[in-house]
Amino acid sequence: MKLNQLKEETYRAWNVFCAVEGTPIVDSLFREEVKKFGDRRKKSTWEAVAVHFEARWVMYGLDPSEVVRYFSDPDSSFSTEFRFQVFDVLVSYEEGVVRLKMGLEQIFQEESKAQWEQDLQALRPFLSNNMQLVEAN
Repeated sequence: MKLNQLKEETYRAWNVFCAVEGTPIVDSLFREEVKKFGDRRKKSTWEAVAVHFEARWVMYGLDPSEVVRYFSDPDSSFSTEFRFQVFDVLVSYEEGVVRLKMGLEQIFQEESKAQWEQDLQALRPFLSNNMQLVEAN
């Protein structure tokens, strides 16, 4: 992803997170948030900020089953490219692990066994490195 597109995705993720949290959307606050992650001239800084806010809005802005679907069926180029990093940030929060587990449980209870197995199979690459977190909660 090119830097300009990454900056746009970062701003979008921050906007969505602010809307979910009820925080005012003020450009100076956005600049301050980006500074916390490092040098704004570096692509790695923008990647870290975008992933952070994407994970936060996924955690607080989606229903638990939608959290699972975010990873198993990405709907944007950003979520396709960065979903592993978003997952790592999500499961670094206890609430993220709880919401992921709740989502898996909801899908298991509400859908056919074939759909459940399909969703679980799509999540296996994520869960293999983080299974101890899911099992602990």
